[in-house]
Amino acid sequence: FPHHENEIAQSEALSGKQFSRYWFHARFLLVEGQKMSKSLGNFYTVRDLILLGHKPSSIRWLLTQVPYRNQLNFTFDGLKSAASSVEKLRNFKFRLERAARDLAKGTDGKGAGAESTDGKGAWAKGTNGKGTTSVVPSSRTTEAALAAEGRPASPTASNSALYALAHETADRITAALDDDLNTAEAQAAIFDMLRKANTALDTAEAGQSEVRQDDIKPLLGALEKFDEIFAILKDDDQPKMKAILDWAKAEGGEKEKEISPALQEIAGTAQLADEQVNQKLAEMEAARKSRNFKASDALRAELTGAGIIVENTKDGVRWRRK
Repeated sequence: FPHHENEIAQSEALSGKQFSRYWFHARFLLVEGQKMSKSLGNFYTVRDLILLGHKPSSIRWLLTQVPYRNQLNFTFDGLKSAASSVEKLRNFKFRLERAARDLAKGTDGKGAGAESTDGKGAWAKGTNGKGTTSVVPSSRTTEAALAAEGRPASPTASNSALYALAHETADRITAALDDDLNTAEAQAAIFDMLRKANTALDTAEAGQSEVRQDDIKPLLGALEKFDEIFAILKDDDQPKMKAILDWAKAEGGEKEKEISPALQEIAGTAQLADEQVNQKLAEMEAARKSRNFKASDALRAELTGAGIIVENTKDGVRWRRK
C-alpha cells in the first residue's frame, strides 16, 4: 500500500475498465546473469526485443518457462531456444490436424505418410488393422482406470494409451497451474505428450501400430487446453511485429535506426491472410500435378516474397510465417 491502489485508480480512471483481478509479485529478472538496469545497458522492453527481430510468441514462452516465485535468467540463447519450442508445438498441432483430416476421409494414408488404413479411418499395419503401439501405458492408461475416474471410455479403444495420454496431460496441466502457477511443470507435461504422441504416429506410419481418428481428437483437445493459458500456437506474430515496425518508423530518429534487418524481413512484407495462403498452396499443388512447374515455382516465389515459408514434410505440405 498504496502502490497497487494508485495503479488501479489511475488505470481505471483512464480506461473505465477493471484493471486487474489478481496481483502477484515475481522475482527480479536477471539478464545474462546480471541484474537488469539501464546503467549496465541490459535493460530491454518487449518493444526493444521485437525491434531486434524476436517474435512475441518466443518472448511469451521464455517468460513463462520459470514459475513466478523463481528467478528467471533472461538470455538471448534462451530466447532462441524458446522460438524453437514454439515451432515444435506448432508443427505438432499441424501434424495432428493433418492426421485427423486424413483419417476422417478414410484415405489410404499417403497424404500423412501412412502405409494404409482399414477403411474406417485408422492407420493400420498392413491391411488387417492390427499392430502394437509404441506408447507404453502408465498405470492410469487403461479403459478401466478412465472409467473409474468417471470419464468416457474411448469410443474405439484402438489405442487406449494415446487416449489416456491426452487426459493425463490435461490433468497434469491443471494440477501444475493449481500448484501456485507452476508453468514449468505445465510445459513439461505438454512436451511429454508431444514426444509420446509423435512416437506413436511414427510407428503407425511405419505400419507397426494402429491409430484412429478417435485417438487424435483428445490429443488436440489437450493441446487446445494448454494454449488457452499460454497462447502461442496461433501464428499471429507478423501483425504484432508490423505494429512495432510502423511505430518505430513513425517515431523516426534513433528508434527508426533500431529497426533490425530481421524485423524488416518478418514484418516488412505484405501480409497475406491464412485463407489466401491456403488458396495459393492449393493452386501451387494443382499446377505441380498438371506438371506446370513454371506456374508452381512462381506461386512458391510469391509466397516466399510475402514472408511465407513452404515446407514439404512427411505429413504433407505445410507453411509458416518467417
